[in-house]
Amino acid sequence: MQSNLMNTAMRNGLILGVLFSANFLLSVSGLTFLALLTYAIIGFIIYLTYRYTIQYRDNELGGSIRFSIAFVFVLMLYVFATVISSFVKYFFLRFSSSHFLTDMYNQNIQTLEQILPTITEEMYDAMEILTSPQGYTIMAAWTNIIMAVIIGIIIAAIVKRKPNPFNNK
Repeated sequence: MQSNLMNTAMRNGLILGVLFSANFLLSVSGLTFLALLTYAIIGFIIYLTYRYTIQYRDNELGGSIRFSIAFVFVLMLYVFATVISSFVKYFFLRFSSSHFLTDMYNQNIQTLEQILPTITEEMYDAMEILTSPQGYTIMAAWTNIIMAVIIGIIIAAIVKRKPNPFNNK
């Protein structure tokens, strides 16, 4: 069962990773219509997560799944998707778009200066780390994992199903 879980999660996580990457690329495009399209992609990602978990339950596990197995499956889906999208984000931010992180740094510093009376040098250093390609990619990866935990709990609660007591397989 463990190898089926990993194989299925890798295969479906690849598709989710492509969607995560497309979502990121659309969000940094600067065009309002494309940025609004990211909300539809997020909804589609959640729907696919649900469908993939149902398919795993029905095709690999014979129609029954425990909450913990469903949760682990969703978590593995998002881990593999995060790995794929992290590569795309890092290479895009490192080699393609240098102005995105610079603009983000300037906007965040401007917001901090408006909110806080004094800003320490450590705050500037921390903001530089968070708006570097590595820092941004790691922060986005952790955001995806936190999202996986939340979505995993919800989807696992919805799709869990006890085995049929009359089924003698």
